[in-house]
Amino acid sequence: MRRRAEKALIYCLNIIVVAMIILPFYWTVVTSLLPNSDIISYPPKLIPMRITLSNYLEIFGDKEYRRMIVNSLLVASCTSLLVCAISSLAGYAFTLNFKGKELLFFVLMAPMMIPYQVLITPLFVEMRSLGLINTYLALILAYSSNYSLPLGILIMKNMYSSIPSELKEAAKVDGCGDVKIFYKIALPLSVYALATVGIFTFIWSWNEFLMALIFMTREEMYTLPIGVALSYQPPFSIYWGKINALVTISYVPVLLLFALSQKYFMKGIVSGGIRG
Repeated sequence: MRRRAEKALIYCLNIIVVAMIILPFYWTVVTSLLPNSDIISYPPKLIPMRITLSNYLEIFGDKEYRRMIVNSLLVASCTSLLVCAISSLAGYAFTLNFKGKELLFFVLMAPMMIPYQVLITPLFVEMRSLGLINTYLALILAYSSNYSLPLGILIMKNMYSSIPSELKEAAKVDGCGDVKIFYKIALPLSVYALATVGIFTFIWSWNEFLMALIFMTREEMYTLPIGVALSYQPPFSIYWGKINALVTISYVPVLLLFALSQKYFMKGIVSGGIRG
């Protein structure tokens, strides 16, 4: 009886936790499908009686919001590709023996220990001196160097370190150098870890708000998180349906990416983080 009571308690706690996680997502989606008059009605309706797509039609019919979605997709995709390319090379380099490897690795990992808000001011000054303000390259470089790239290098380094040394030694006996070993052996075996790096980077770049707000001062360069913030205009006109429709749209790429690459993501977490 005691074991059954413990299991029942665990199940109840799990149900409560899952409900606390799912309910905000469910309410966001439901609210995006309701007219504004139904959203502000009391008591709130968890099951909608009237459904409308006017909020989504208004968003996709607005050229500014379409541009924000394209900007976010472009920045997040390019950042993911850049981080995957550099971290795959750098991670393998740190498995080799060379002088000063530990010090260089520590320097590259240091940005992960610093809140990125602290680095925004020097990054802004640097981007302005380079003439990159209001350009995609500013966000791509900032997103890559601040957090995503150190994490990607760490994951890829741990992945490459888990490859049996016998494979590398056999390849060297056959006359392969480090470059050929990387392309023929290490890189094909690191697909799962590389997918994990890409997913983490995409999610971080897609959701980031503060850097995009500071580095982009022209409306045509705004990303989707800025669009969500600008849609909230109190005190006289708060269009909750439109705001929640934008938030729901922001869910879609991340959920699709995770659903399509869940197998790679989970295996990459294990293979790339087990030695960390």
